[in-house]
Amino acid sequence: MPAPEDGDLPKQCRAVSLFPSEANAPVRVGVLVRSGPPPAPVLLRSSWLGQAYLGALLDARSRVHAWLEIWVQTAGEAAVPGDGEPETNPEIDARWRRWAARVQGEPGALATGWETEHPAPTWLDVAVGRAVVPRDAASGKAYGLCTDDALLMVAGLDTFSESATRFLSVPGEPTAGILAPTGEAPSGARAAAGALPESGAGLVPFNPEGGFVLVRRLAPLEWEAYAGLLSGRPFLGLAAGTPPVKLGGPYAALEDWDSLQQGGAYLFSTSRGRAGRFHETFHLKLLLFQGMLRQVRAAVAASQLPLLNLGAAAFRVDLSSAGGALPVLWTARALLAGPPGGVAITAPGELRYYRALDGFGPSIYRPEGAGRAVRGTAELRIRKLMTAAGGVQVEGTVVSADLAKASPRDLVSARLPLPGLGALALVGTIDAADALAGGEARFRTAPIALGPPALAALQAMEGGVFPGTPYETIPMLSTPVDLYALGVLGTQLFLTGAGKPLPLALDELLSLVRAADAAGGGGGAGERFRALAAADARWSRSLGPENHGHGHGTGAPADAAAFLPAELWWDVLALLGRFFAGSGPGAFCRDFGDAPPYQLEAAFDGAVAAVDAVVLSSQSLLLCDWPHNREIAHLIQKAR
Repeated sequence: MPAPEDGDLPKQCRAVSLFPSEANAPVRVGVLVRSGPPPAPVLLRSSWLGQAYLGALLDARSRVHAWLEIWVQTAGEAAVPGDGEPETNPEIDARWRRWAARVQGEPGALATGWETEHPAPTWLDVAVGRAVVPRDAASGKAYGLCTDDALLMVAGLDTFSESATRFLSVPGEPTAGILAPTGEAPSGARAAAGALPESGAGLVPFNPEGGFVLVRRLAPLEWEAYAGLLSGRPFLGLAAGTPPVKLGGPYAALEDWDSLQQGGAYLFSTSRGRAGRFHETFHLKLLLFQGMLRQVRAAVAASQLPLLNLGAAAFRVDLSSAGGALPVLWTARALLAGPPGGVAITAPGELRYYRALDGFGPSIYRPEGAGRAVRGTAELRIRKLMTAAGGVQVEGTVVSADLAKASPRDLVSARLPLPGLGALALVGTIDAADALAGGEARFRTAPIALGPPALAALQAMEGGVFPGTPYETIPMLSTPVDLYALGVLGTQLFLTGAGKPLPLALDELLSLVRAADAAGGGGGAGERFRALAAADARWSRSLGPENHGHGHGTGAPADAAAFLPAELWWDVLALLGRFFAGSGPGAFCRDFGDAPPYQLEAAFDGAVAAVDAVVLSSQSLLLCDWPHNREIAHLIQKAR
């Protein structure tokens, strides 16, 4: 049976063989390049570790047998978490290897050897459909990434080990010189174009730095495109530039909703008309959300890092796993598209906290104010020193009015000058019992190992008061931030299908969460949501099931309410409300640091169980003819 992706290349693209030796091979890995001018590889996404391009597994007839995602490491993209300064090449490589090791465990990963070994720097010759590498004219040998610090130092260039800059050289051929792979060549190096065929004219840079390369199967659907599809909007193609790339196989059928329905996109609703389609697409959204949650939990469990970069672009959807055994919409699998965006920082005393690699800028998928550090000068009081296994613990108090902006779960870092020994960083957890009282933060450090001179100097300061001490708070960001992002994505999935803007939908849902919390009473959150909706019609008008979408005449509030059980709808909205940390007693997390430090995935366990229960409830209703049964019950009640 042909692979589900089996088909021709998109008309606007050409395939260039990734491996120079396989240009005429019967089966090859190709990078898709848009026709110019100028020609350019089809870019799928960028991240802190590099860039992902569209690729394909091709046969001798240039038929596509699988869509691929080809990641190319780019050293210049990496930055020190929270500081914005370049890391060194060994640190960049180590972080890539950790990510690649996890991805290689996925079923869709293709082993090339380039995941952990630097390949030759690569340019694409689009005219002949093959990759080329720069070569030394005298020896004919290929240039590669230069990791020889001594050679670079002699040339007056930044070393590999102590910078993020990369150069090319030919091992064992010092007369070949050193090449700068990108940009202008500094003194001591020359431009790489001079070592390329015909001086690089018409060649497209693909991996000029000789960065690591990782190849895995592509989930072709963007998450937002698939969410829109389940709300009744057609799939227009892979949105990687303009115009969208048209894909074959099951993805071509997604462009025409009428043909899709006639072709068996649904499993249960063929005989149930609009009501069946409405509920079935709602259930498919639940399955998608369930898969997203499980993907995130698995990624966190594997890395013991929060992702801190979740949003609509963080997921893709694959339709290729069932091979035609199920209707196309039932084959969808949500997959994480890129690497985690969080990194662990170990403070003095082995306290562990996390920062986002790309900073923690404003985004609707990120909680406002979370990740915001408070900095300034304050009065520092050293209360006492305590001997502990591994060193000495310091208990102190920082006094500053600005501390009211901090969270009780944040860390406090103060720099205490030790006479003749420099500054000692005191990083401690806030004592929740005394946190922020009157602008004060009581904190206690983890055990700190100090040498005799530093320990003696610190002991002499016990009980001292030190005004004007520089301090900052370190926000405790952990997996509850990822749960928040999933809550926003769930809001987008279930409440924007009929065209409601996401900021409006999120604001209204959070208002309902607060109203339900204030109302109190017995029962679960779903019961309180239903009671509020019954008591005040404004909730039903703003957050009713018609917001699920899936048009074709099902957008009217009365129709939507008849097509989906009210209990199920309000239970789902109540479930989404629990994803927002601190939203009430039913929230899965109290705040954005509420996760076991060495079992971060545990923060998702309550959410996984709750989502599984709602999916099961929806499935049981989907397998029976719920609208028909309700109509019969209504007639029986009237006859009594």
